Amino acid sequence: MCRGGIVFEFAAASLGPFEHFTFTETFTMALSTTALLSRACALALLAAPASAAVLFDLSNFNTLPLGNGANGANTSVISTGSTTFGLNANSVSSTLQLATPFTLGSDATISSFTFFAYSTSTYGNPPVSPFTGGTVSIFTADPAAGGTVITTSTTFGGSAFSGTYRVSSTTLTNTQRPVFSLTINLPDFALSAGTYYVAFAPTTMNTAAGGSTASVFTPPVLNADGSLFAGGGSQFNTAWAATTDAALGTRYAFPIIVNGTAVPEPSVMALGLVGLGALLVRARRRA
Repeated sequence: MCRGGIVFEFAAASLGPFEHFTFTETFTMALSTTALLSRACALALLAAPASAAVLFDLSNFNTLPLGNGANGANTSVISTGSTTFGLNANSVSSTLQLATPFTLGSDATISSFTFFAYSTSTYGNPPVSPFTGGTVSIFTADPAAGGTVITTSTTFGGSAFSGTYRVSSTTLTNTQRPVFSLTINLPDFALSAGTYYVAFAPTTMNTAAGGSTASVFTPPVLNADGSLFAGGGSQFNTAWAATTDAALGTRYAFPIIVNGTAVPEPSVMALGLVGLGALLVRARRRA
């Protein structure tokens, strides 16, 4: 809270992306200390960057009931009729990648992507992630349909156990496939509202505590009932191609979380400027 004569409560998050703000004015009288403090507070709140938030989340691969796996962990059970544990995303010992669509409801700056992967192996409890690096690329559209790369990042933000094991319906307590989250950071990359694709893959591993460089897979997105979510996923092997479950004919989607800051609409920014102007007038009258 800013103190000094004017109490100012402000939705700073809605105006956060505008980090540099210039306001020029001429006063015919000297501002009092209180007015100067109030003006400084107003400008600081207007310019304060908003914290990153989830802009898009299509990341469910859990099945119900929760907590029915090994050591009380969650499970991700292969969908009825399918025989696929996961899709190959091995850029550690190969060049495979996966891609999946995401949609931004407004202009935004992207700060990170989180994707998920597992490596079939023997692990301790709790399992320690073997993944130490990864890559993401934003595409204009489905790369299997000619979409082109907008930007790429390999800035690794960390990896951790998601709390879920990928299993079959007859091996609910199997611990060979713990699913890990991997976060790749971007330097606040600006994107307009719309639908894009993000390609991703782990790229480096430390297998001392588990994992194999020959085994890198991603589970598909699931509906609440455990069935496959119908998506628009693609895979790169020697070329990009759509990925479809061989048994069910459903095109996969891959779990992804997009983090960043939404850019406010011009009308919201205008309201903020009007409010700032009113505060400055009030401060001048009190001087």
